Amino acid sequence: HILNGDNHQVYLNGALIDETSQLVVQADNIRTPATNRINKYIPKRIKLVLKEIAHNRKLKQLYKRIRASKISYDIILEFYTINSNLGMRLAEDYSSKLYTVYDGPILEEYSFFNGTAPFFLKRLKSREKASLTMSESIVVYSNPMREYIEGITGKKGNVFIHQNVDFTRFDILKSSKIFTNSPLNICFIGSFLKWHQVELLVDVFNYYLTLNYDLNLYLVGDGMERQKIEEHVSQLSQELQDKIHFTGFLDGNELFKLKERMHIGVMP
Repeated sequence: HILNGDNHQVYLNGALIDETSQLVVQADNIRTPATNRINKYIPKRIKLVLKEIAHNRKLKQLYKRIRASKISYDIILEFYTINSNLGMRLAEDYSSKLYTVYDGPILEEYSFFNGTAPFFLKRLKSREKASLTMSESIVVYSNPMREYIEGITGKKGNVFIHQNVDFTRFDILKSSKIFTNSPLNICFIGSFLKWHQVELLVDVFNYYLTLNYDLNLYLVGDGMERQKIEEHVSQLSQELQDKIHFTGFLDGNELFKLKERMHIGVMP
């Protein structure tokens, strides 16, 4: 939207960005009770292969739709997803520069969630490497991700770190805390996602409580898994529940005050 106001035309998947809110997304498939019954008997591995094939087909359809618009693009910006060679193909077609936003190790994430590597792993790796190698610039969120990308492409100098966060959240407190006989306060700040395994943190905390450590656990944030984790905590004894605190999203002075009371911070 900012670029649009500066005499540029910005398109999202072939449509002007100001018009994308008017697009109607059709459901991929509507399942009936009969298809649900059949689906139960299809092995998981076959389902995953079929999903990979369907995803590849969608990428091809999107490529054809963008090319059919007859619009010439000066710059291609791709938020990279698994199996995509879309940005690379469009950049080649229009002789444009390709910029890529890479959010995380996509193939590792796939294996984590599905319990197996993709069936078309060789093709996916090849497309990922080709897209990243062709990119003029690549945006990641951390130094480890920059090293990860550089390991794939063998190139340095074109991977940049950018985080859409308020860096004051990471201010270091100047004074050291004194460990006394009072409870040791442990704090997680982040998103409640499967990938972050907050439930595992709760179980480890519970284990140390059984060893008679005097602890409190503060879980700061929100996310898709929060309700599930709250239900998990509700199965514990009341004494343990009283030591686990869900604060919701905190920022600014509220977050700073909580950090002043923390002894140990836990990353996802």
